[in-house]
Amino acid sequence: MNFTAIDFETATGQRNSACAVGIVTVENGLIAEEYYSLIQPPGNAYFGMNIAIHGIRPEDTRDAPTFGELYPEIKARLHIEPWWRITRYSTALFCAAPWNTTT
Repeated sequence: MNFTAIDFETATGQRNSACAVGIVTVENGLIAEEYYSLIQPPGNAYFGMNIAIHGIRPEDTRDAPTFGELYPEIKARLHIEPWWRITRYSTALFCAAPWNTTT
């Protein structure tokens, strides 16, 4: 079985507020590649509730790349289909974010 799984953490309730991404590629039933990166969300703004869930804080992403800067790397890692998302929200975030990459 071959697939790629992707999941995002968000800094706020906004779909363009990704603060971390994880991607795992499985080829022939074995994990072939793992990738994780912090992402600086727009304005490096966070909701306390989101921090309580994932533990990522503004100081963790202060020097991290923005989604726009990281997007080519993420896209390059999505070479195995099908893509599996952890939640429907992750897919919506991924689809929305490339067009709103201002910080």
